Amino acid sequence: MKWTIHNTLVCPYSGVAFSSISSLRFLKFILWYEADILLLPGESMKLYSSSVLINEQYHAVKVYNITRYDEAQWEKLRERPSCPYQSTATTANACSYQAHCAIKRCPNNFPRGLLGSRPSASGSVITRP
Repeated sequence: MKWTIHNTLVCPYSGVAFSSISSLRFLKFILWYEADILLLPGESMKLYSSSVLINEQYHAVKVYNITRYDEAQWEKLRERPSCPYQSTATTANACSYQAHCAIKRCPNNFPRGLLGSRPSASGSVITRP
C-alpha cells in the first residue's frame, strides 16, 4: 500500500520521528519510527516486511508505534521539543540542538562531527560513535 507523508516531527533528544501519513483510501495515521532517513512532507512510501520503499529507494525503518491520526495528539507532539529542520538555520552553529542531538542523519545535512558531540556534566565533550 502506498502512503503519503503530510508532516514530520523529530525529537532531537531521542532521535524518534513522528510522521502523519495517509493512504489512497483516506486512512490517516501517526507513525513513530527511527530510521536513517527523515520522511518529509510530500514524499511517498510503500511498506514491505523487512524494509520501506521511500522515493524509489529501500530503507530500514524501526517502527515503534502506529496510531490512528488524532489532531489533539498531533498537537501534543508538536508542543514537545522538535528538530527545527524547517527553520532558516544554514549552519550547524545556528542549530539550537546540535550539542545533544540524537538524530542519526541531520535533515539539514549539517556535518555529523559537529552534531555528534555533546558536553558532559564536567564540561568536557563526549562524542557519540
